[in-house]
Amino acid sequence: MATKFVVCGAAGRMGKALCAVIGETPGAVLAGAVEAPGSPFVGRDAGEVAGLAAAGVAIVDDYAAVAAADTVALDFTAPAATLAHLRTAVAAGAAIAIGTTGFAPGEAAELAELAPRTRCLVAPNM
Repeated sequence: MATKFVVCGAAGRMGKALCAVIGETPGAVLAGAVEAPGSPFVGRDAGEVAGLAAAGVAIVDDYAAVAAADTVALDFTAPAATLAHLRTAVAAGAAIAIGTTGFAPGEAAELAELAPRTRCLVAPNM
């Protein structure tokens, strides 16, 4: 059974690298790709944005559109976006791995409160 990944921040440096690794990893499937609303990459193929062959996955601007209980989100975005994605993961029952850094004390407190509500790994210095 393949593991379905959703890359949040798909057009960024880490997002592109994650898309590439997923594409090269047996048993891993790129199930979704997310960028910020207004990004020029929304609607483009995530594989092509990463400099690879087309992956057949269009980048969306709403994580809720691709969040599902059978997916694992990989989030390397910004604190506010990460918290929004974590709230969505909790609501959808999705797993999420967070590599985002720079949380302010209030944001870190919300992260600590929300993370135990779903399958969540927080590792900002991966």
